Amino acid sequence: MNIVLVRNGNIWETAASYVVLPINTTLKSGGFGDLVMGAGLAKQVKQMYPSAPERYGNLLRAHGNHVMLDAPTRIILFPTKHDYRKPSTLELVEQSLKELVTLRGTLREDVIIALPAVGCGCGNLKWTDVEPLMHKYLEEDCYVCVLLNNGTNLHKKNTGEQRRSS
Repeated sequence: MNIVLVRNGNIWETAASYVVLPINTTLKSGGFGDLVMGAGLAKQVKQMYPSAPERYGNLLRAHGNHVMLDAPTRIILFPTKHDYRKPSTLELVEQSLKELVTLRGTLREDVIIALPAVGCGCGNLKWTDVEPLMHKYLEEDCYVCVLLNNGTNLHKKNTGEQRRSS
C-alpha cells in the first residue's frame, strides 16, 4: 500500500494530473438541474469552473451515481453521499473507491491522482473508518491523499507531519 499522505496540504497545489471531488448526488429542480455544490471542495470547484454544476448534473443524469472523469476540468467525480443534507456512507465510499481503481486503469501509466479524505469533511465520516478502505483499494503509487484544513475534517488531531504510508 503506497498512498502518499500529505498533511496540512492544498489539493490544488499538488502535482497531480487529476483531482478527486467528493460529491453528493443531489440535483436541483427535482433531479433535472445542476448538481448541488454548495460546500467544501465542491464549492471551490464551482467557483473555479462556473459551468461545473450544470455539466456534472448532466453527467449524473446520463451515467448515474458512479465515479466519472470530467476531462475538461481534470476532476474525477467521486460520490460519497446521496443527499447533500445527509452524511456520507462508508458503503458508497467503498463503491466509489472500487470504481476509481477501475477508472485509473483506463488512464496513462504516469498519472497521479490527488484525493482528499473522502467523506470526512462535509460528509462527517471518521478518518479512522475511511483510511483503511483507502489503503485496501488504492495500492499503487499514483495516489496522493491530501488532508485538508489542518486535519479538522478528519475527526482527530492533526500532527502536521508528511509521511509515506506503507
